[in-house]
Amino acid sequence: QEGEVCCLATIVPYVTRNTPEKDIRKIYEELFYQLEFVMKKKGKMVFIAQDLTLLREMCKFKLISERNVATSNLIYDVLIYEKK
Repeated sequence: QEGEVCCLATIVPYVTRNTPEKDIRKIYEELFYQLEFVMKKKGKMVFIAQDLTLLREMCKFKLISERNVATSNLIYDVLIYEKK
């Protein structure tokens, strides 16, 4: 339903040698379209991946926090957005 989701945390796909940018762009476009519909006003979204450069570029929601999280030898970007 419209405006029913207050928070979301997800690991998103990202651009790699095997996953071209055009495919990821398509996924992100659909993701943001759906989130615009289902998220409540002031709803929070947490995105996690090894590289969120493209997501950061495409996302129209308000960025409220960003950090890096390390686990074993991998470093993940964590971005927190809020619906306006």
